[in-house]
Amino acid sequence: MKGTKIGLILALSVISAFTVQSQSVDQGWISSLKFEFKTLKDSTLTERTYHLFDANGDISGAVTFAWNKRKQLWQGVQKYEAAWNNFGKKTIYSEYIWDTISSGWRGRRKHRWTYDVNGNQTVYEYSLWDQTNNEWEFSSKNEYSYNSNGKKTGETYYTWDTDPGIWMAYLKDEWYFDVSGNQTLYMRLWMDALLQNWKCSEKLESEWDTAGNKIAEAHYYAPWDNDSFYGDYKWEYFYDENNRQVLRYYYGWDNSTKYWVIHQKTENSYDGNGKLTLITYSDWNSATTIWFDHYKYTYTYDSMGNKTLEIRSVRLSDSTDWKDLEKREFEYDSHGRLTSYRWLEWWDWFDGWWGYSRTDYTYDDMGNLTMEIWYDWDFVYYNDPSGYNWYYGGKTEYFYDKDLNRILTIYTVWYPDGEVWGMQYKIYMTYKEPVIKKGTDVTIYPNPCKDIIFIALPNESVFDSFELFDFSGRKLLTSQEYTSDLSFLTRGVYFVKVKTRDGRLLSTVKLIKD
Repeated sequence: MKGTKIGLILALSVISAFTVQSQSVDQGWISSLKFEFKTLKDSTLTERTYHLFDANGDISGAVTFAWNKRKQLWQGVQKYEAAWNNFGKKTIYSEYIWDTISSGWRGRRKHRWTYDVNGNQTVYEYSLWDQTNNEWEFSSKNEYSYNSNGKKTGETYYTWDTDPGIWMAYLKDEWYFDVSGNQTLYMRLWMDALLQNWKCSEKLESEWDTAGNKIAEAHYYAPWDNDSFYGDYKWEYFYDENNRQVLRYYYGWDNSTKYWVIHQKTENSYDGNGKLTLITYSDWNSATTIWFDHYKYTYTYDSMGNKTLEIRSVRLSDSTDWKDLEKREFEYDSHGRLTSYRWLEWWDWFDGWWGYSRTDYTYDDMGNLTMEIWYDWDFVYYNDPSGYNWYYGGKTEYFYDKDLNRILTIYTVWYPDGEVWGMQYKIYMTYKEPVIKKGTDVTIYPNPCKDIIFIALPNESVFDSFELFDFSGRKLLTSQEYTSDLSFLTRGVYFVKVKTRDGRLLSTVKLIKD
C-alpha cells in the first residue's frame, strides 16, 4: 500500500547538501535533519523539521528549527498550523516566524475557508498579524454564492475597516447561466462609496448554439462617471460538423461610428483523426480590404497521435514567404511516454537554429520517471555556428521503494571544464501508512489489473464514485460505476480515490496496471 509522504526537506546551497529524515511512529511526526557539506567528510547538522498529523492523516502542522552557531542552540525559524473538516477540505492555514527579540513565535498570515453542505467554498478570509496587539487582524474577505447546479454565481470582495471594525464591500462579480448551464453573462460591479450602491464597470455577454458551442462573446465597459456601456472587443466562433472550432473573428469597437470593426481572424485545420494541424492568424487590411496571413502554427503527429513537431512561422508582407521563427520537437517511447523535448529558435545572423531548452526523460519498467536531464546550448564555437550543439546542464534522478513510493531525489549539475557531474542537493522522503479507520477498507480487484477492475466497499458504505489519477496527480477518469475498463492505460502505477454517497472520501488505493 502506498504510504503518505510525511516529510521532505530541500537543501539548497552553493555547496553540496545532504538530508536525512527519521520517523517517530508512536508520536505521529517526522524529523528532518539537514546536513551541509564543505567536503564529503566535513558536515554539520544545520536544520530540523517536524511534521504533525491529525487522526485522519492530514498534516496539521510543521515546525522548522535551525542551529544558531553563535548561541549554540536550536532556534525556531518558521512553522504553520492547519485544520481540516470532515470532508478533507482545509479550513485554516496559519503561518508563523520566529521572533528573535521576544524568543517566541509571531504570526505572519492566516487563511480561513468556510464551505456549504455541498462542499462549495462560501467564505475565504485573509488575516495578518498585528505586531502591536500581538493578535490576528482581518485584512480581506471573499464571499461566494452558487446556483442549484453548483455553478458559482457571485463573488463579493471585502476589505477590513479597522475603525469602526467592520467589513466593507468594494467589488463584486456576478455570473448568469442559461438552462443548459452555459454562461451567458458576466458582470463586474464596484461599490460607489458616496451613493452606497453597486455600479457595473464591465460585462461580458456570451451566446451558445444548441450543441453547447460558444458562438459569440462581447465585452463592454462603463466609465466610472456614467452608466453608459461602450464596446471593447467581440469574438465570433464557427465550428465544423464535429463541433471543432474552425474559424473565429475578432472585432474592436469604433467610437466614432459606434459599430464593431473587424480586425483579425483565426483559422484552424484538422487531420483525419481530428488532430489540430494548422492555426493561421490573419489581419484585416481596411485600406486594401483583404486578409493578410501574418502568423501560423503547424503541428505534426506520430502514428500514436503524439505531437512530434510544432513550428511557429511569420510573414512580414504579402510579397514575402513564410519564415519559421521557432520549433518544438517531441520524442516518445513505445508506451507513448515523452522521452525528449527540444525548443529551438531561428537566428538570422548565422542562418540556423539556436537551442533554447531541451530535456530528456527516462522511465523504469513500471513507468516511473527515473531521470530528467536538461541541456544548455553550447556557445563554445560562438564564431562557428556549425559547431553549435547541446551540452549537459544538469540532471535529476528519482529512486523508489518496493511500493513505488519516491524516496530519494538527487539534483546534480554538469561542470563542463572538468566534464564531471557535481551534486547540488538531495531530498529524502519518508512515508507512513495512510490512516484507515475500522470498517472503511476498500478493495479493488484484480490488482494488478490488465483491463476490468471491480470496487468493493465494506459494511454499510454506499458507493458514489471513484476518480483515477496517474503518478503525477493528473486526473484521468471519473466514474460512478463499481466496475470500469482500464485497458486504455499504459503499464504503471495509478491511484483510485473512492467516495461515498454522503460525500466522504473513503479511501485512496494504489492500483498497478500490467
